[in-house]
Amino acid sequence: AVCHVNRRTIVVLTNSGPVAMPWIGRPQAVLDGFLLGQAGGRALVDILFGAINPSGKLTETFPQKLEDVPSNACFPCEGNRAAYREGLDVGYRYFSSPSPDVPAALFPFGHGLSYTSFVYSDLEATAVKDEESDKHIVIKFRIRNDGA
Repeated sequence: AVCHVNRRTIVVLTNSGPVAMPWIGRPQAVLDGFLLGQAGGRALVDILFGAINPSGKLTETFPQKLEDVPSNACFPCEGNRAAYREGLDVGYRYFSSPSPDVPAALFPFGHGLSYTSFVYSDLEATAVKDEESDKHIVIKFRIRNDGA
């Protein structure tokens, strides 16, 4: 209802994991605070008013809808036992599967935006042999914060 009155709405989530967001196209932005702790309120104020850069990344995958999660069919569980039947495709691994039957995630593991941008240059990759392993690669590059 708020988004219908004012499109410039920011939804702030305080949660312990992914949540269904059928309304995702309505607010201008969503800020996921996860489990903020005692100083969470001040941290949110600093992010919302631009004092700090919200550069965190998601530690879990957010599905487009609850039914997209393969373990959804196993819940609610009986008693104190939970059955995870997805095998090796647990969590983000399921959503990164090359299978055409797997729906795209709303926000994948590692997703996160920033107020700034970066410029990378002078990339060098060198194969090196060392005493502890057969070989490894050393990568060097310059990075510059090009944002405001």
